[in-house]
Parts: sequence; structure tokens; C-alpha cells
Amino acid sequence: MKDVGFAGSTNTYGWFNAGARDVVTNGGVVIYPKNIVVADGDGVIVVPQDVAVGVAKYAKQIQDGDKASRQRHYEKAGRTPDFMVQ
Repeated sequence: MKDVGFAGSTNTYGWFNAGARDVVTNGGVVIYPKNIVVADGDGVIVVPQDVAVGVAKYAKQIQDGDKASRQRHYEKAGRTPDFMVQ
């Protein structure tokens, strides 16, 4: 197992290629081969491959609900829809 360091909020992005068969740790989180790692400015999530489809479906439901709610707020405020609600 390789420790690749700690993932913090540095607002910088980098790549680490551990190899397809390596188990790595980052900030105390173990990342296994075929896990899906998603990161943005808010944080990082590691999703095991065997639950990735379910997680993606759930995330899409949350996103759709968020967009619908945001659309209602835009309409109430008289704002023109932009990329955040389309």
C-alpha cells in the first residue's frame, strides 16, 4: 500500500498515477483498484466500483432536484435562466 499524502484544500489540482493494481491511501482513506475518485474545490469522494451506478443515479436525482429548486428561485426573483438551471 502506498501513502500518496494528504488531500487538503489548496485550490490546486494535481495528478498521481499509482498504477491500475496499486492500493493507495490518501488522508487516511484507502483507495482500491477500480475505485472511482471524484474531486472538486469542495472535496474528494472515493466510490467503490460495485456501487458506482447506484451512487451516480442518486447523485443525478439530487442534481435534478437542486436545478428544479434553483429554477423556482430564479423565476421568483425574475432572473433569466442561465447554465445553473439548464
